[in-house]
Amino acid sequence: ALHSVMMEAIKSLIAGDFETEGMLDQTLEWKSQVLVPWVYSVVGAEAYECNQWAAQLEYAASECFVHVRMNELFDLVTDYPESLPAVRELQLALDRTGRIFYETLAFEWRQALVQRLIHPGAQTSQIIDVYINTIKVLREMDPSGELLQVVTQPVREYLR
Repeated sequence: ALHSVMMEAIKSLIAGDFETEGMLDQTLEWKSQVLVPWVYSVVGAEAYECNQWAAQLEYAASECFVHVRMNELFDLVTDYPESLPAVRELQLALDRTGRIFYETLAFEWRQALVQRLIHPGAQTSQIIDVYINTIKVLREMDPSGELLQVVTQPVREYLR
């Protein structure tokens, strides 16, 4: 239940705002000012410290941030370079979660490209524009190029 409340609160804080810098900081500030005092009052000081609630809430806030942004991946790409602050903060949030969401991110991004871009009504110029922006965003987030290979494979095949 706590996770759903966090998800909804973070979604209302950041959803659709790609250009404002500091959205991850605002998310963590909300966690510190609202969530931590509430959890502390519910579980008590001893349980809060013993069960490492601070670290768990920090991780959960970053995780929720990642999930909200994952649902907006296609929009992040189409709004690039204006969405650069959101792209950079998504990378930071992924780093804070130990990068365990990279596989999920790759799958979601790939699905978004296939569903929203590779269809009979899409113009080739539009596909190429989104493909170029996808490359730029992925290079910003993952200089190693691993995500780039996985995510863009369906578009490369389609354009051949």
